[in-house]
Amino acid sequence: VKNWEIETTKFPVSYYRLDAFKNKTAVEIERSLIDAIHRSLFRCIWSYHRKLLDVLVLIVPTYKEPKFQNVVRDLQAFEQIIPFSVYVIGVNKSSDESGDDNV
Repeated sequence: VKNWEIETTKFPVSYYRLDAFKNKTAVEIERSLIDAIHRSLFRCIWSYHRKLLDVLVLIVPTYKEPKFQNVVRDLQAFEQIIPFSVYVIGVNKSSDESGDDNV
């Protein structure tokens, strides 16, 4: 985590935060709803237009919302309005996790 800004804001509203940010690259980890992904995209588009962001990395589960395939589907649907590179990393549920989806 060397030189990464954690829970930082690049937005006019101070409570809008990025999970991590470094060298015009934002990382967002989302484990709740697809709507949160959409909000992150809008915020990152705003940051891109302020010349603060060039790359977004989204880390999402493959086994629950917002599911990896749904995030990829939405990114493809909106690709004409997303002016920066977006990388999506799908995380599988590890074998040592309990059946609790809130982990």
